Amino acid sequence: MKHKTSKRYRAALQVADLKAKYDVTQAAEIIKKMPSAKFDETVEISAFLGVDPKQSDQMVRGTVSLPNGSGKKIKVLAFTENPAEALAAGADFAGLADMIAKVNGGWMDFDVAISTTSAMKDVRQVARVLGPKGLMPNPKSGTVSDDLPKTIKEVKAGRVEFKMDKTGNIVIVVGKKSFSVKQLTENAQVALAALVKSQPAGQTTNMRAEKQFLVDEVAAQLASSNYLLIANFTGVSVKDATSVRDQLRVHGAEYHVVKNSIMNIAVKQANLPDLSSHLSGHTALVTGGKNPTGVAKVLVSFFKEFSKLEVKAGVLDAKILTKSDIDALSKLPSLEAIRAQLLSLFNTPASQVVRLLDAKRQKDETVA
Repeated sequence: MKHKTSKRYRAALQVADLKAKYDVTQAAEIIKKMPSAKFDETVEISAFLGVDPKQSDQMVRGTVSLPNGSGKKIKVLAFTENPAEALAAGADFAGLADMIAKVNGGWMDFDVAISTTSAMKDVRQVARVLGPKGLMPNPKSGTVSDDLPKTIKEVKAGRVEFKMDKTGNIVIVVGKKSFSVKQLTENAQVALAALVKSQPAGQTTNMRAEKQFLVDEVAAQLASSNYLLIANFTGVSVKDATSVRDQLRVHGAEYHVVKNSIMNIAVKQANLPDLSSHLSGHTALVTGGKNPTGVAKVLVSFFKEFSKLEVKAGVLDAKILTKSDIDALSKLPSLEAIRAQLLSLFNTPASQVVRLLDAKRQKDETVA
């Protein structure tokens, strides 16, 4: 008997070939074209890693901070001796003995539980409750921290956890269907890079193809621009990142958060000067448009205003730009300002000539 498929499934087959291979951007474009449900669907990356999950040294798990967030409002429970600090940092619920009692009583109205190291001796009382649900704070998943405010902000800003299941499969949330193609692409690239980094020792060959296409995408981006700027976006919220992205878009530029290892290989592949000494932390790559001066102004201004963004270095016409060079570039007049100055120089003497000729014409007419 032939299996009956839904109308939505049949419509989805019209925009995607199940046997074809797509890069990240193409996949995001296809997702946007697919028929929508009555709710904002979650977009995920699913992968089979080809490892043995029964072997402890082959377990894959980790966290990744998505540059555009996950699209989900995360409720955070913080187990801490200082609940006021946690609540001020953005936690939805905070406490220790009182929160442990609530959880043991069946309360589970939160998405992520985090804890300080010192509180973990008490939090173990709820291990049997939180463990089976995947909510038990764990150092390996980044949910046990002595810098609770930082961890809370990262989770709220879009940090997601991933962990391989018993069959060797792994799923990473990369956003919602309502996200733009660009947002989905950026999130997916960062998630894939994190997955590559988390691979077990001896499994490099399984990840080589995925890493190569990420390198190829970044190298193509570098080749299509006559300049590049790199900056440290560590700790920048999704809201602030969106703000600077909108300002860059005015100049035809865009930025992508790129894994340093991917960036380093892509720079070599694009035959650009070595930037490895400038690659640390969360690296954002800025390219595109024909106005590097305007782009530099946006980045330098953002850095001064928020004190979060460090403009590290850049390349212009195959030459390395230092932080000082970029600061100097940002102080140059824009292309529009230069054009206005030139136009002013040309127009001023011309208008004087016109007035003189018109005065002579009027005098000649009077004499006649």
